[in-house]
Amino acid sequence: MRSGWKSTVFLLLLMLPAAGLCVTLEQLSLEEMIEASTYIVRGRVGPTLGVSGATMLYTEYELQVTEVLSGDPGGMRLRLALPGGRLGGREQVFSGVPVPIRGKEYVFFLWRGRSGMLQLVGMTQGLLEVRRAAGLATAERAPSDGMVLNRRSGLPVHDQGMRVSLARLRTSVAAARERRGGPR
Repeated sequence: MRSGWKSTVFLLLLMLPAAGLCVTLEQLSLEEMIEASTYIVRGRVGPTLGVSGATMLYTEYELQVTEVLSGDPGGMRLRLALPGGRLGGREQVFSGVPVPIRGKEYVFFLWRGRSGMLQLVGMTQGLLEVRRAAGLATAERAPSDGMVLNRRSGLPVHDQGMRVSLARLRTSVAAARERRGGPR
């Protein structure tokens, strides 16, 4: 009987990598994303710069910045690191981590981690695609495919996605700088 439960546990452990990995996201409002960002920039995704990592893989993308909304990133070409990727015979894919498309224009809400890598605030929440229609430019994203939790209750919530005009986004960022009392 004892060997039966050990076999079951062993089989479950073998199946874990096949189940896929996911990221649990904390639901963030536009104002919370602005406050959590080291930089907020608008730009296009350039080439994939490579995949690195030992235990956890990261794919690095070049960002070609066309507008800085907040912070001073120190240049118009940045390196964005996102969890996951393919390196040799290994592949890691995480639910809740976006895959930016080369050439598309986005607004990026970025923070610099302890490693020095630039990452997205709130994963999918921090990558808004720029779209233009009827003379209005918006930044938007679809609902996240990862689990999203309410910050206060810790309970799962249905993510609604986000859509904001670039004009309103600029105004919100400027208001946050005013509240902080600096040019950030």
